[in-house]
Amino acid sequence: MFRKDRKMVLFLGFFLFIILIGALINIFIRSIRFAGIFLIISGFIGLITGVRLATKPIENFKEDERSVHIKEKAGYHAYELMWKIAILVGGFYVLKLSPSLTPSEDLVTGALLIGVVGLYYFFVLKWYYNKKGVSE
Repeated sequence: MFRKDRKMVLFLGFFLFIILIGALINIFIRSIRFAGIFLIISGFIGLITGVRLATKPIENFKEDERSVHIKEKAGYHAYELMWKIAILVGGFYVLKLSPSLTPSEDLVTGALLIGVVGLYYFFVLKWYYNKKGVSE
């Protein structure tokens, strides 16, 4: 009924460990209790996902060449676009071309924004290449 291969056991064990760490943070370090709660919730989500994946045969997760090629192509172009946007935002910051276009000095927010834009590009390009078909 359940897959018991090494990868699945490690996957489930990792999320059980995350739940344990979250519980220990909640018990012993009250000042960052929200981090412990976040770890516990994340661990349960991962554990539920792992149990759901363990009930399916491994043959269901084999990808064909077309899907792999689409992901590679979309990932490459998303990475390229992400760096172009980062360079553009950095250029606006360095040159101070426009006060409304100049990003704030909080680099963490900028890096998070660029990462989210990169993920968005990846999903949009993956969908586009899947609909269009892959051609080199």
